[in-house]
Amino acid sequence: MNQKTFRRSLVCIVAVGLFSCCGKHSRSRDNRTPDGSGVAAGDSATAAGKVGEVSFSAWKKGGIYFVDATVTNPLQHKAFGVKLGTWVKKVFPEYEALLDGYVSLVTGSKRTYEAFLGRARGMSSRLPRHHLQEIRGFASVFGTGENKPGDGKLSLDEILFLNLLGDVARGTACSVLAATAAGARDRSPIAGRNLDWPNPLGILSKLHAVMTIRTRGSLVTLVGFLGHFGAITGMNAKGVFGAILDSGTGAPLVVKDRRSYFFDLRLALEQSKTARALASSMAAGTRRYTYNHLIFTMDKSDIMVLENVVSGSGHRAVRMPDSLLNRGVAWGVPNFLAVVNSFVLKGNPDNHSDSSHNTARWTKLLSFAKAHPAISAQDMRDAMAQKQGTRPGTGDVLNDQSLQTIIASPGKGTMELRVDPAHGEGGFMTVTVNPVP
Repeated sequence: MNQKTFRRSLVCIVAVGLFSCCGKHSRSRDNRTPDGSGVAAGDSATAAGKVGEVSFSAWKKGGIYFVDATVTNPLQHKAFGVKLGTWVKKVFPEYEALLDGYVSLVTGSKRTYEAFLGRARGMSSRLPRHHLQEIRGFASVFGTGENKPGDGKLSLDEILFLNLLGDVARGTACSVLAATAAGARDRSPIAGRNLDWPNPLGILSKLHAVMTIRTRGSLVTLVGFLGHFGAITGMNAKGVFGAILDSGTGAPLVVKDRRSYFFDLRLALEQSKTARALASSMAAGTRRYTYNHLIFTMDKSDIMVLENVVSGSGHRAVRMPDSLLNRGVAWGVPNFLAVVNSFVLKGNPDNHSDSSHNTARWTKLLSFAKAHPAISAQDMRDAMAQKQGTRPGTGDVLNDQSLQTIIASPGKGTMELRVDPAHGEGGFMTVTVNPVP
């Protein structure tokens, strides 16, 4: 894959109810140790301790980095970032050079490198303050303040770019399938998500991470990559789940005076008690974003997707299982919701019909939902593992860029996570999102 193709094809797939695997790979493992500490004997790397008002522990298990932090003092978010950076540098000494190489690969040329870093630097002033402080603390542990591609070091601007990559260098795709309580076998809403992203040299496969951050009155667990502080996929202690999917319409990416929807999603998870509240927050007209996208969200009662048309024609509106769709888009399955990388709500721009990758995945999800009117967790795993032939490819729910499969069960407060599902290795690990004490 050349660098130009790579930049165009940055892809993430969200499938509500699609986090799945098949057969021998469907065993479930819990991320907690018997004593509940999360730090187990025999793990390849563990750490625990306090920095000021920060309680911090981290470990690696099953190819996934786990981070658990409690920040009771709002002024100590930078200390959390420092603690995490120090731990990463100790247990993953090649991290800095690896990510510096990733930055060079994504940007390609010095001119593009400088442009993307400038975009990220400009957007950083509109990040929630405590999120920015975490990034600054993390960056302070590494390298140098100099922006120099390919030097094996990470500057603050490069780390900002890595955290805002989804906002400033777009070109991604996503998909979702979800069931309401009436459509689920155990009468509790369930959702699956496949996260698809180009993975040159297998770099991202080395960075799978689950990060839990407790503050006064809130707890959020984020599933993403080590050193990324925004929300790609996450759930809070109230059982509110959120996940990002892109939906390009050809409208240009605009960065000036824009906010990050990855970090606003984390903020919404920190503040929202319901899926409706989260969607309302992300749809606010005062929140201007760089790129058209979708926010799938659910809680113990509802499933929905926010079609966030932020540029070009259309509107920012929530789609429910029974919403009216654009002409030519068929669904009609009660109690189920599907999302691919397109707007389908009546009145929104049609970026669906001409995309074979979108229509093929939509059709697979539609057929699966029709065949499983009372869907189980195992059914969801199977839905997310759908592919044709022996190798995942374009148009498959599980495709060659699938990096994470997740099954979200808000009623249970769990997310089941399987990493690198396209390679057929490893089973699911259960991540329990505990309520706030």
